[in-house]
Amino acid sequence: AIVVTIHICLRTSLGVYICCSLLLCFKIVMKIALAAGTYERFVFGYNWENDNLKKSFSVAAHQGPVKCAAAAGHFLASGGNDDAIRVYNLKSGKDLGSLVQHEGSVTCMNFYTPTDEKLAGGMPTHLLSGSEDRSICVWRVGNWAHIRTLTGHKATVNDVAVHPSGMLAVSVSRDKSLRLWDLSAGKLAARVHLKEHGEASRVQFSSDGEEYLLCAEKRVSVFSAEECEELIQLNHPRLVTCFSQLQTSESQVVSGSEDGSLRGWDTSTGEVTFHLPEAHKSRVRGLVTLPTSGGEPGHLFASGSSDGVVRVWDVRALGNKVEPVAEMNSTARVTCLVACNWKSSRGAHKMENTGVKVPTTDQNVDLEPQGDSKRQRKVKK
Repeated sequence: AIVVTIHICLRTSLGVYICCSLLLCFKIVMKIALAAGTYERFVFGYNWENDNLKKSFSVAAHQGPVKCAAAAGHFLASGGNDDAIRVYNLKSGKDLGSLVQHEGSVTCMNFYTPTDEKLAGGMPTHLLSGSEDRSICVWRVGNWAHIRTLTGHKATVNDVAVHPSGMLAVSVSRDKSLRLWDLSAGKLAARVHLKEHGEASRVQFSSDGEEYLLCAEKRVSVFSAEECEELIQLNHPRLVTCFSQLQTSESQVVSGSEDGSLRGWDTSTGEVTFHLPEAHKSRVRGLVTLPTSGGEPGHLFASGSSDGVVRVWDVRALGNKVEPVAEMNSTARVTCLVACNWKSSRGAHKMENTGVKVPTTDQNVDLEPQGDSKRQRKVKK
């Protein structure tokens, strides 16, 4: 809570001064939210309050299945097979509209938030999106301007991640390659062929940026970011569909599989720390660590599955208890799951559509060649 004391002095008509003090107390609440995209085109929002999930909103986000989602600060973005990105302000409950630049389904997204809160106050500054059109678009958060397009992949971009410095991005594709991008120059910095690994579906930088993790087929691999050298492999018996780094330790990772199971790993040794063989009834489609404030260690993570259920788990209890802390049935097929937190002094808002904000090109940035110049950005309502 923030306490503010205001001293007031008033002078009466008789020349007498009356002084008093006014004590104001503002309670700053840290909101933690989960959002699940579904095959049925809806995005469902849940608030994490008092160790329980409470449904906060549902919105028909796209004209078809939701393919991906990203969240940071109080912004949420979803990508669909209608080639569009929908943007929402969770704090105000506003649907900000559509960003349309891709010529194929939007398959992955990632917000970049500077690690120094003095630069952006904990809010994201950029959004990167990948697509079936083989390109990666860079957007500026706020005015939602399309800054540039990164091209080079020969097939669908499966995932993209931004280095903590904001200077580098990494992407993986169905062309079985990994590419490193120099974001300041907007150019390809390095390319790695994943012949032994096969097609990678997910990629993520470690919080210190010294390593990146990717999952390909039946393994999760940890690579050195500087040398692009594989450091360790975490092998699964079945196809790995997603993973997330836990906040309890830099070396703790949880992975989900096509058989509905969850596994915890110590990436420094390659050992399994826990195994939940029946975490879900079908394929795990999303894993995310619940964010915390003040640098406190996070022990909670959430999983979402094609069975429609979103569950929250406590790492500390997995040694002797396999029941989730909380769960919510979306009654739809979950395709992706994200989490975010922000400071708020107001209650929950109902999501409402306030019209569409048209993205405009940022003229202060030297754009890379965009290909067909006849292609116009359009707005989908």
